[in-house]
Amino acid sequence: MPRSLPSRAPRVIGGILAMVAAVIVVFGISVVVHTVAEVDAGIGSGVRVQPANPDGSTFVISCDGAAVIQPPGFVLTCADAGAHLTDLVWEEWGPDAASGEGVLHVRRCDPTCAADGGETDSYPVQVIADQPVHRGAVSAYDRLRLTFPGVAPWWAEDSGMAEFDLRTISGFVEES
Repeated sequence: MPRSLPSRAPRVIGGILAMVAAVIVVFGISVVVHTVAEVDAGIGSGVRVQPANPDGSTFVISCDGAAVIQPPGFVLTCADAGAHLTDLVWEEWGPDAASGEGVLHVRRCDPTCAADGGETDSYPVQVIADQPVHRGAVSAYDRLRLTFPGVAPWWAEDSGMAEFDLRTISGFVEES
């Protein structure tokens, strides 16, 4: 005759599972709160680090205030996204500089930006992010340099290069 479990066995098993779940929830919450608190204490000004920065990496700060590592795309003109990078492939990402390649898309604005229907021109670019600034435990690149190996937009035709001050995009400034 098969043995049946005592009537209290389901309660014991349920109690053990509840304790395990409680430990996981409490541990998980304490890790998340600890990590977010450490990061927020270092940067302030609405910048969010995604993911948390345990290894001290240098970030770029996006228009929405997210601090990201090796983004696949990046908006250069936050008001209308009229200039943005896509298909970014980063060859190097270090504490002082990052380099890679991608495509710059620029709105034509012909005859005007309101009337162009959102049409863009695309340009292959080489990208260098450098001049890191530091705020607490967080470092973010301050400058983005674009080099056009082929055709460049009209505003970069003479030099074949363009520079963007990332502080104007993100508002991230170095602590004094």
